Amino acid sequence: RRCIAAAGLGGRFSLSGFREEVATVLAALDLLALPSLSGEGSPAVLKEAMACGVPVVASDISGVREIVRPDREGLLVPPGDPGALAEAILFFAADRSRGAEFGRLGRERSDLFAVDRMVEQTESLYRDLLAT
Repeated sequence: RRCIAAAGLGGRFSLSGFREEVATVLAALDLLALPSLSGEGSPAVLKEAMACGVPVVASDISGVREIVRPDREGLLVPPGDPGALAEAILFFAADRSRGAEFGRLGRERSDLFAVDRMVEQTESLYRDLLAT
């Protein structure tokens, strides 16, 4: 809060703290940006945003590549490249219809990461391994 105030950006940020209604917050976004610098594992926030039909801009790092297909559900940028990040964000700001299309594709793809589907796939893998 002090850094925001010191930078004169007090009216541009909302630090809302813990939120229960994450889907409502995500659905209100025009875009989700995840500018990570290194591996994220399997970032749930990307899957959640995609499930809400929100296009994403994310760093092209391991974990993210398995979720977001470039130029389909979102745009991937080199980690640590603020110019590329800004360019990708501006792409969606300039063409809302493309953002809506990326969001639609993301909503479809998010089904792959649904909990029930992942449990079924894990059980199937275990059964296959036990059978051998």
